[in-house]
Amino acid sequence: MSEEKTEDVESFLKIVRDNYKLCVDADRENRERAREALNFRDLNQWDAKTKAERENDPEGARPCLVVDKLNQHVLQVVNDHRQNKVQIKVRPVDDKGDVETAKIYDGILRHIQDRSRADVAYDTAFECAVDGGFGYWRLLTEYCDPMSFEQEFRIKRIRNRFTTYLDPARQEPDGSDANFGFILYKVQKTDFKKEFGKKGDDAVDAFAHEGKEFTDWYGNDWVVYAEYFFKQKTSETLCLLPDRTTCLKSEVPEGVVPVASRRTDICKIKWSKVTATQILDGYSPDNKDNGETIFTSIPVYEVVGNELDIEGQVKLSGLIRPAMDAQRVDNYSTSAFIENVALAPRSSYVAAVGQLKGQEALWKSANRRNISVLQYHPVSVDGVIVPAPKREAPPGVSQGWLSVLEQSEHNIQAAMGRYNASLGAPSNETSGRAIQNRNRESDTGSFHFSDNLSRTLRRTGQDIVDGIPKIMRFATVARIIGEDGEIGSATLDPDLKDAKGNPVAYAEIPGENGKINKIYNLGVGKYDVTIVAGPSYTTRRLESADAMMEISRGNKEFMAQFGDIIFKSQDWPGADKIAERFKKMLPPELKDDEPTDLEKQKGQIKQAAQMLGQKEVELTDAAEQIQQMGKENQKIRTELEEKARALELEAQRIDFEKKYMVLKEQFFKQVMQAKEKAHNAEHEAALNEVVSKVEQMFADHELQMRENILNGVTETFGEMHKGLTDKMQGISDHLGMFEVQADANMN
Repeated sequence: MSEEKTEDVESFLKIVRDNYKLCVDADRENRERAREALNFRDLNQWDAKTKAERENDPEGARPCLVVDKLNQHVLQVVNDHRQNKVQIKVRPVDDKGDVETAKIYDGILRHIQDRSRADVAYDTAFECAVDGGFGYWRLLTEYCDPMSFEQEFRIKRIRNRFTTYLDPARQEPDGSDANFGFILYKVQKTDFKKEFGKKGDDAVDAFAHEGKEFTDWYGNDWVVYAEYFFKQKTSETLCLLPDRTTCLKSEVPEGVVPVASRRTDICKIKWSKVTATQILDGYSPDNKDNGETIFTSIPVYEVVGNELDIEGQVKLSGLIRPAMDAQRVDNYSTSAFIENVALAPRSSYVAAVGQLKGQEALWKSANRRNISVLQYHPVSVDGVIVPAPKREAPPGVSQGWLSVLEQSEHNIQAAMGRYNASLGAPSNETSGRAIQNRNRESDTGSFHFSDNLSRTLRRTGQDIVDGIPKIMRFATVARIIGEDGEIGSATLDPDLKDAKGNPVAYAEIPGENGKINKIYNLGVGKYDVTIVAGPSYTTRRLESADAMMEISRGNKEFMAQFGDIIFKSQDWPGADKIAERFKKMLPPELKDDEPTDLEKQKGQIKQAAQMLGQKEVELTDAAEQIQQMGKENQKIRTELEEKARALELEAQRIDFEKKYMVLKEQFFKQVMQAKEKAHNAEHEAALNEVVSKVEQMFADHELQMRENILNGVTETFGEMHKGLTDKMQGISDHLGMFEVQADANMN
């Protein structure tokens, strides 16, 4: 056993084993019933004990005939389904969805089904449901090719229904609410080790050490491993945005305030490949990022037949089980009838004594051999010639056996709800309407099989539609298939937006030469799936063609007006050319149903011109917006210039004030020095006169400065500073002379 295992891994594997046992125990009876029905289809319709007693009878082996009448009824239902294929249709369900985008979904779905050969998967599951009561198919994603990172869906059939299990607690008939599921694979040990390497070796070693505990999972030469799917739920906060869209709280755009919120469960499907003792691939408790899928339900799809819930125990059955006893009675009655006929005595010859003298051996072999001539001797009795030997009448068939055989046939039909008319055999019904009504009764009796298939198909289609945006995450060109089988393509862009930047589902963009390019965003809007049952497109086309030909036989005008459509619907060489010639002969008023290439080009040119006109209007609007923006920009520029001017003025004012204060401070400092040297009243009076004049000059400059600021005048600040500096220089010189004179007087 691997040393890498942890207790968490062991716990996970125990859950896997417990779930598997739960499935096996809950579904054991249904699978036994299905195996019995399959044995009946394989003509093993006698139980082993009765067959052995009849074949080993001491008095001679007795026949155990099987005249199977069930398989034909099964094939009738299955093949009727194959002739009337169900189709998946996509419809938008909200205002963001688009009809054109829904058609692209239809085309992608048809492409996926075609690439997957999904019809084989559907037919296999349906036949399993009809004969045994249940069948399956699966959905998975695969890389488009070995050199690609792009993925696409694949629908795969599950041929052996007994390898698949779903959660027995599920309630839905398509298994959509299952919490887990298994797909089992039984392989040789050598192949198992080759595929899984060391993990395969560890698993085989683990089985060898575990003894008989896991006998369902391994044998002497084989190993069983499983793909295990399980549902993982996480609780999240769901937010409702102002635009009525929803998203998780962690995904709310920055700056957007939700209008409402609630708790919700987010379901993710995990996948793991396991044995009973080893995780081989996918999810593991020690590597939880592995095994992530894009699905929200178990990607295994169940189709059921007859379903009964008896006190919580679900009983599944198909078309065969109700008629098994009637088939046994028919087999026994037929065997007994044939046995009775085989043992019945042969018709004897009656002859008079002496008529066969010498020819006894020849007459004795007359019942076993073809003898051309039988001779006899004429014999007379009382002179009358006795007639030639003659054969006695054979013993009649018991009417009782015939009644039993007829009744058993009726019982089989009644049990299966299928009658002679539905099988194409002659019946008591003589009129077409009566036969049609009997066929309808038969179809009604088996309609639930088709209806259950439709439910499962709808779920499959919905899972694919929900998953397509998750795997087509980049701009690409996707292949599509039309309803008529024509292969086309569609341009997809998950980032497609309108002029306002809002995501849109569909857009038309003008291309080169007037061509209109259609682009689709599959991630916008919600889409639902519906199922349409009926004949295929080819069948409906042929039926339509036959009906139109029948109408035209007695109506020449009809052929003259609709001849192009009639021949276009035909499926034989040259029909298209005849249709084109008919179309050229039509009156002009009838040619507008389907425009010619020239008319299509004209329409495209017209549409392009309209779009060009629309673009011109948009450009005009844009120009006006630009002009308005220019005016606003000019206004802003003027405001900025005014602000810059005001800032410049303020800077000059501050600079002037600084220089002004320096001059003022220097002046008063010089005045104080002069006062200190003044030694008489005359000197002091003269000094005070100078100070008074300077203070008046300072006041005048301050007043001029405030006026300049109010008027937005900045040019005079420099002149004011220069004038003030010159004046202050003169005053400073005068004070210097005053100090020199004062010094002289002191000396």
